[in-house]
Amino acid sequence: MERKSRVLIIEDIHELADVLRQLVEIMGFSCQCASNGEEGLALLSSFPEPPLLILCDITLPGIDGFEVLRRVRADAVWSDVVFVAMSGNMHDKRTTLEMGANHYLLKPFNMSDLAAVLNTLL
Repeated sequence: MERKSRVLIIEDIHELADVLRQLVEIMGFSCQCASNGEEGLALLSSFPEPPLLILCDITLPGIDGFEVLRRVRADAVWSDVVFVAMSGNMHDKRTTLEMGANHYLLKPFNMSDLAAVLNTLL
């Protein structure tokens, strides 16, 4: 898979992850999903090239999205990857943006909002 076509989704609600994956693939990107922060970071480390974008839930079991974002931004290999944080808590927006997220989506959001964000960022 080429870097320009790969999106990593980290979302613990399987139904939502599946819908997100379908939308990303309809938009022409390849996609891989992880259901928690540990799995997401392991998957990220296994890629031969960094993905173009990470779409990450903040509230995850184990390593949460804040920690995923911190590790992504701290690693020179991944630091320029576009990071979109998702959360149902409006208070998470400021924190994630201050930590280096490129965009924040407040859950619930509709798929046209996500498509617009992806088109703008990618």
